[in-house]
Amino acid sequence: MLYLNRIWQAPGVTCCIEHGELIDTGIRVGVYKRHQFIVIDKEFCQLRNVNISSLQQKRLTEKVVGLMELDKLEYPSRRQWSTFYHQLGRRTAPKQNVRVEHDEIKSKVLSYWGEPFLNSLGLADSLTEYHWITRLFQRHKASFSFLQHLIVLDALLDNWSWEEVFNDAVNMKILRGTAKTEKQIVDEVRREKWIAAIKKFGIQGAIEIGFAAERTWLYRHDRKWYLATNAKYRLSMARENKRVDWQERDQRMCEALQSELKKFNLVKLPHRITKTWLISQMDKKSTIESKLAKMPETSKLINSLAESVSDYQMRRVRNTVEDLERDNVPITEWRILRIAGLNDQRLRPKTSQLIQQEVIRKGDPDSLVHCKCVD
Repeated sequence: MLYLNRIWQAPGVTCCIEHGELIDTGIRVGVYKRHQFIVIDKEFCQLRNVNISSLQQKRLTEKVVGLMELDKLEYPSRRQWSTFYHQLGRRTAPKQNVRVEHDEIKSKVLSYWGEPFLNSLGLADSLTEYHWITRLFQRHKASFSFLQHLIVLDALLDNWSWEEVFNDAVNMKILRGTAKTEKQIVDEVRREKWIAAIKKFGIQGAIEIGFAAERTWLYRHDRKWYLATNAKYRLSMARENKRVDWQERDQRMCEALQSELKKFNLVKLPHRITKTWLISQMDKKSTIESKLAKMPETSKLINSLAESVSDYQMRRVRNTVEDLERDNVPITEWRILRIAGLNDQRLRPKTSQLIQQEVIRKGDPDSLVHCKCVD
């Protein structure tokens, strides 16, 4: 049976460990129908002798196979990767230098894999000063592909495995820099000048009109007091919007909703009366929905009219019972459920209780069965 191995689809893999170099099929995957299943046969895959794969191709394929066969592992963070590669760079330096020798590392990678092979993978792009190998050994601000990790690790490490690399990186201790603490110096004259300035001009105004020197000195030598004082006298940027009289608008919207609802027979409304539906009956519904907290009377009216699922079911039951009484049709449980369009599997407890009461009071109690209710 012909099939395409999963490993052959991995970027950078150009050979099969068992047979040799991969050959292209006649299958073209385009934008459209790219998920269509295609049966592999000799029409697409013409069998012929293949070239023997190079040592670099085999080595890369073996490592990709090892990566794809890994069980679920904890993945290192970017800071852990940064620390891992920084220590790796220092270990591989000629004299265990404190700094990483980027040119030396780049030279080792190129001599190990060869520039033509890296170029075939698209990883030998313009060997400039800021090459991707250099970025790999600096602080990781972006992710790197598995091929980039593989190329560098295999060139610098002997007898390594993915599992060991992941475990080493995850267990890396991230050294955090400690901030320098300066001794606090109290200068009452500068404090008084700064307080008087920010009271009169504000923080930014005081800096702009000539108190920048006091600000800098206090920040450096009396920072705790400086930050606490600024927080105390900082002007709030929040401004109350007085353009709208919300009390008047609340009253107007409340009356408008009541007037609009007179057009409907709410008792016979075929759908559930929700808050969204009630708000949609008013003008500027998007504004009302976002500013409802500022209109308590309108909000109270909407909440009083909005139906829960249980309320909606009970209204349908009452309407159905009224229609059956008007038409002199026997009131039974199954008939109420069918005409009201209710599912006995989804009845709320209050609805089920109402149905039983109506059947006992006005219909045939012997027709009652136990309905399954949902909370």
